[in-house]
Amino acid sequence: SHIESINKILVHKKNTMITALQENFGNNTKWSNPNGGLYIWLELPSHSNTTIAHPIAFNKNVGFLPGVGFAADGFSGKNKMRLCFGYNKPEEIQAGIEILSNVLFELDYL
Repeated sequence: SHIESINKILVHKKNTMITALQENFGNNTKWSNPNGGLYIWLELPSHSNTTIAHPIAFNKNVGFLPGVGFAADGFSGKNKMRLCFGYNKPEEIQAGIEILSNVLFELDYL
């Protein structure tokens, strides 16, 4: 019963993040909609560099992991990022995605 309870909470958080992405990101981005786990993969336009965006977002209290850290060649994931929905409250997720979209818009990635 505990696992079922936690799963419901995580599904709600994931759906909150998906909705926030739909509301704040343009049609030129893609993201995963996982059936499990704690992460969403976000793909930005090819000219984007999430390694550059990372410290800017972090200074605004928004964290993510740049995709290059998950690429075997250390480069091919430069326009991707891994977003975690497991820790934060839904309202924090909504606010964080809005801040992240503003950072990416200012960098001309959106």
